[in-house]
Amino acid sequence: MSMTFTARSPDELREKIERLSEVFPDGVKQALWERASVIMNESKEQVPVDTGYLRSTGYVGEPFDEGTRIAIELGYYANYAAPVHDIDRPHYVGKSHFLSDPMEYLGPGLAQEIVERIEEMLGGD
Repeated sequence: MSMTFTARSPDELREKIERLSEVFPDGVKQALWERASVIMNESKEQVPVDTGYLRSTGYVGEPFDEGTRIAIELGYYANYAAPVHDIDRPHYVGKSHFLSDPMEYLGPGLAQEIVERIEEMLGGD
């Protein structure tokens, strides 16, 4: 079984994903967690390293229901993570925007992962 849907705008895509999350919440949660893990792994490759502590505090939480949406939290526990991320300055290892950049270029693949997870749940190839 194969699923196809078309979205003409980001808002329309968001609406379709929200509808899928109502019917197949487990598939959406699995895909969301998998995509967030890929983003975090890439982020850890980009995070500035001095002692290694900041990199070690990266995390991906479990997906959770937030009203009619399914959400997930990912980030860094280090109390200095936000300024290191946001302030543009040179680093010997890594760079600023180490989480937002991977989210920007890896996030769009989420819709395809959701469809693939749901196809697997339905017995698709």
